[in-house]
Amino acid sequence: MPKIRNKRTKIKSAAIAGAAVLTLVTMSQGTAHATGVFTYVLSPEPDTGAICAEPSGGNLTNGTRVVLGYCDGTYFQWTFYPQAPTGQSDWFTIQQGGMCLDAENDAGGSPNNDGDKVQIWQCLPNDMQQQWYPWPEANGNFEFVNRYNTSMVLDAKSDSGWGTTVIGTPLQLWTANYSQQQEWTL
Repeated sequence: MPKIRNKRTKIKSAAIAGAAVLTLVTMSQGTAHATGVFTYVLSPEPDTGAICAEPSGGNLTNGTRVVLGYCDGTYFQWTFYPQAPTGQSDWFTIQQGGMCLDAENDAGGSPNNDGDKVQIWQCLPNDMQQQWYPWPEANGNFEFVNRYNTSMVLDAKSDSGWGTTVIGTPLQLWTANYSQQQEWTL
């Protein structure tokens, strides 16, 4: 479980238009626990519900880049699966159509560098590159920490500061820096 921050957060519930509710309870060590399988929209913080993360062109094949798109089709809905036999876990795979949100290996063979691509890939058992931790922020948003390298989070690429809510903006891994392009709503 990640220990990238040490703070207390009250019980946080998030729901989308009558969808299932994901309840995260953060304990004193900063540990969130959730049970069950949930389907959500991943939306960057400033654009709740208008722009969502989706596979580029709705293409569900290995290596397809995940980008920002309009929340107007079926490809923006992601299902969160806990990664533990008991159904209670700190880590989730985030899936769509049997494919997982995946942190691509860089040239060195691991997702460790700022700018490493986020893609979809066939779900692989126990693959830490496909496991994400929804870190609750005090403002009600979440950062999604990658299990392979817990200093890296899901980030909407920005070459010129925030303003990355342009359709087609690719998602990437980036060192956690508390910026808006790393905050997501469910």
